[in-house]
Amino acid sequence: KKYIVVCYNMLGGRAYNAKDYDTAIGYFTQAADAAELYDNVGDMNKNRQFAGQCYEAKGAEAFNTGDYATAIEIFSKGYEADKYNTSMALNLAESFFRSDKYQEGMKVASEIAALNAEKFPEAVAEAQNKMDMYTNNQIAKLQQAKDYDGIIAMAEQLADDGMAKKLILQAYYYKKEFDKMIAMENEAIAAQTTDAGRS
Repeated sequence: KKYIVVCYNMLGGRAYNAKDYDTAIGYFTQAADAAELYDNVGDMNKNRQFAGQCYEAKGAEAFNTGDYATAIEIFSKGYEADKYNTSMALNLAESFFRSDKYQEGMKVASEIAALNAEKFPEAVAEAQNKMDMYTNNQIAKLQQAKDYDGIIAMAEQLADDGMAKKLILQAYYYKKEFDKMIAMENEAIAAQTTDAGRS
C-alpha cells in the first residue's frame, strides 16, 4: 500500500522535472487516489499539492503570454486539486479579472482573502488588494455611465458581504437616496471585518 503510492509519486516527480506536466499530473493524481484508497491522508494531500504545482507551472506559460482563457482552464483544475496553492489561486483570480470576468475573479479572490491571515498573510493581503483595485475599476465604468443600479446589482452578487454593503451605500449616495443609506447603516457597519471598513 505504501510503495504503490511512492512509485506513482516518483514517476510524477520524473515527469515534472522533465516539464512533462500532463504526465506528472496523471501520476500525482494516481498517487493521491491510491493514498486515499488506503486511508493515507498525509500522502493524499501531499500528492494533490504536487498536482497543483504542475497545474501552476503549466498555466504560467499561458498566463505569461496573455492567453488568459487557457490559463483559466488550467489554473481552475489546479485550484480544484489544491485550494491552498495561493500563488496559483491569485493567478487564477487575475486571469478572470483580465478577461473581464469580474464576478468569477471576485469569487476566487474572496476565498483567498478568507484564509487564515496568520498562515497566509501575503496572499490574503494581495487578494484584498486585487478585490479593491478591480472593484474600483468596475465601479468607475458604471459611475461614468451613471449606472448606479448596475453598481447595486454588481454588489449583490459579491461573496464579500462587507464590500457589497459599502458599494450599495455608495450607490445610494450617488442616487441621493439618503433615507436608504440611513436605513442600512447598522447592517453595513456590522458586515465590515476591519476598523478601516467600519470607519
